[in-house]
Parts: sequence; structure tokens; C-alpha cells
Amino acid sequence: MKRPNIVLFMPDSFSQTALDNAVTNNVQFPNIERLYRDGTRFTNCIVQHPVCTPSRCSLFTGTYPHTNSHRSLAHLLQPNEPQLLEYLVSGGYRVNIIGKNDLLSQELIQKYVQDPEENRFKPSAFPTPKYPEDHEKYYSFQYNTSNHGVYERDQYFVDRAKTWIHNHQESPYFLFVPINLPHPGYFSNERTESMVSPHQIAHLKPIIRDNKPLFHQGIRDTRNLELLDMNELKYIQATYYKMCLQVDDYLGQLREVLDDDTIFIFTSDHGDYQGHYGLVEKWPSSAEDDIIKVPLVMSGGGIPLNQVVTSPVELLDVMATILDYSDCEANHPHFSKTLRPLLHNPRVFHKEYVFTEGGYDTNEPYIFEGSPNANPRSIYYPKGLLQQTNPDSVSRFVSIRSKNYKYVKRSQDLDELYDLQKDPDELMNVIEDENYKPILTTLKEALLTWYLRTSDVSPIKKDPRHF
Repeated sequence: MKRPNIVLFMPDSFSQTALDNAVTNNVQFPNIERLYRDGTRFTNCIVQHPVCTPSRCSLFTGTYPHTNSHRSLAHLLQPNEPQLLEYLVSGGYRVNIIGKNDLLSQELIQKYVQDPEENRFKPSAFPTPKYPEDHEKYYSFQYNTSNHGVYERDQYFVDRAKTWIHNHQESPYFLFVPINLPHPGYFSNERTESMVSPHQIAHLKPIIRDNKPLFHQGIRDTRNLELLDMNELKYIQATYYKMCLQVDDYLGQLREVLDDDTIFIFTSDHGDYQGHYGLVEKWPSSAEDDIIKVPLVMSGGGIPLNQVVTSPVELLDVMATILDYSDCEANHPHFSKTLRPLLHNPRVFHKEYVFTEGGYDTNEPYIFEGSPNANPRSIYYPKGLLQQTNPDSVSRFVSIRSKNYKYVKRSQDLDELYDLQKDPDELMNVIEDENYKPILTTLKEALLTWYLRTSDVSPIKKDPRHF
């Protein structure tokens, strides 16, 4: 049986909640909606870390951040680590990555990326901040419309991917296309600038000042976000939607050159606050669905059409799924579970709980962002400043999520519990509510069991004990 070509398309910071609220906000995604009809979408896909690199490392290794030690932006996959690309190459697949990195060390780039120099393309101009450096709203991540006529970096990546696909019709291949949008700063381009108006935004989660972790107020204070009124927050979310619509266009362009036998996977590494709770971007300790719930849609290769799966799944399950469809095998212990049975029977049991972890500990200051010599002109300056001056704001956390509840345990800051049936926007932290004690106890026990089962792995290869 002929093995399928596989394309993994990963925008950066694309939140599933933006798609969940699209109808309410009167925003249409024609190419994503077409992909829904042509395949199967998972509405509860949870990432294993709220930051780019650790999340991607979990996907490609099938292991959790506390198991693989990828817990920051600074540590990428190394040659000694078993991972998806290695197994695909060993199984006879041609692999390539076209786009941004945030995954591979330099040694692995040379091994798995064809023409890595081409991925360093820089556009002739970049969007500029909406406010000057000395303005009190400079750090709000609002940017001007990008220069008309500029050949944008993501369009360049998509064009290269289309050309590569056209030139590699021999099967099988695996192509990973990670692009930058809709990562902030928030800006639109000539095509999208009139597509979404702030007046369309009908669902914006309010600022919650009680029973929320320290970083909520910390981000608002260090970025002066308290100065933004509701109209400006809606402007931010409308602009975020414009960036997502540009991604929708790129997705459509990619799918135009694929045949029906090619498996196409659309997902993201994490989401974005997009103005909800009066916040922007993300945080290493974020556990809200706006950050940890991402799209996951698969099509082609016989995957059922127009199907919705509501069972909770983890982003790291994508590794085992790709290996399953490619008829390749992993030779290291991992926690990825193929989605193939669920794809063909949405009622089959997959996982009762899904997990996310993140944050840093005070005994590891070397992975904190920012430094005493940080440049205040950087749009990320407030992020490093908050971590350096209030390390508890970025304390480690772990989240356990069932279909109906979410519990967040933090090493320093307050814990959280949400009833996702009654409170899908996570506005009411019921951690102290006696009525939820039985649920909290169940989640704590399940979390402890998960840690016991995933705290370490034994190598598969056995060593001789004799001299």
C-alpha cells in the first residue's frame, strides 16, 4: 500500500478560541471552513506548554516538558534526542522544513532542513509600532498596517513550500511548514486591513482582578494595558483576527497544490490572549484556553469528511498519529497516542485527562527572560522586567483538564479550578468552593498518578552487566 505524503502546517499563536468565537464575532474563515468539510477537526486539542519551543519539542518527541527537559525558548532539540523526523527518515520518508524554526538545534537544521539559508529570508520592510517609543502605550503590541507591496516573510515560506511540493511528487515526503502569523505584534496588511472591524467584536472576556494569578495584573501594569479602553481592546482582537485571516489565505494556497491522498494537518503551538482579560500575547505560566487550546484539523488520506471530535486530545498525540499513517515506528518511550482510532470512531475512548505545564523556578534564573541590561526599546522589555523583578509571577504550573473541568497547580502563585460547563470563559475560580471539593480531590489524585507515570522513562536498549 502506498504511504501518504504528509504536510504539517503550523501557524504560531493561533488560538482555538478565536475560531470558537468566530460566528459570534461575525468573522468567516473560508479556507479553514472548507478544511472542516474535507476532514476531521478536534475541538479540544490542548498543548503541553504555552510557549513556542517547548510545545513543539513535545509534539516532535511525544514526551512532556518535565520529561524531556524542554521548558524554555533557549533549549532546542539535540542530535542525541529521538524524535519524529529521525523516524520518518529511517522509514524512507524525504523530510524538509520550510518556515521559522523554534524547534531544531543548529546540528539538526543541517541534517533535516534542505536549503536552510533560504529560511533566513528577511522582508524589505517590517510593520512598525503604532505608538512611538516614549508613548505610554508603546508596549501594547499594536502595530501599523504593514507596508503595501512588501513581499511578506510568511508568503515567501508558503511560496517556497508550494514549489517544493511541486518538485517532489515522488512519495513519500513529510513537509513541516511553521509560519510566524498570527504571532504579535498585532498588525494587518493591505489585503486584510478592512476585513474585520472592532465593532464586530461581540465577545471579549472582561478583566478579572480577584482570584487570578499574579501575572495577569503584572502584564497589565508593566505594559500599561490599563490605559486601553474597551474599544482599543476590541481593536487588538479585530487585528488578531485579521492576522488569522491571512493564515486562512496561506492555508488555502497550500492546499491548492495537494492531492487527495496527501494528509494535511493544521494546528498551532499555542494561542494568544488577543485582548481577553485585558491582556496581550502569552505568558510562560498561562493556563487559560485562549493560550493552551489550539486548532487541530486533519484531512486527506482517507480521513473522514466533515467530522467533529470533541474528546480531549493532546498536541503531542500528533507524533504517534503521523507515525501510524506513515507506517514508521518510534524506538523510544513516549506518551503520544495515535488519533487514528478516534478519527474513524469519535466515540472511542482516547484520554480522560490532558495536561499542560510551564513556568520557571527561582533556582533556575538562567532560563528567565530579560536581563539587567535589556533594551527598553524592545517590545518584549516589560516581559523580561516582570520576570526579573517578580519571579513568582512566572512560577511553575501544571494543568489537568477533563472535558468539563480544569485544575491548575502552581509552585508559588494561587491555584485555580474552573467548571468549564458553567464557565467556559474561566472567569470564576472555584478553588475555594466547598461544592467542588470532590471534583478537586479527583483531579489532584489523577494529577499525582500522571506525574508518577510520566516522571521518567527507562531506555529501551539494555546494557550487558558482565566485564
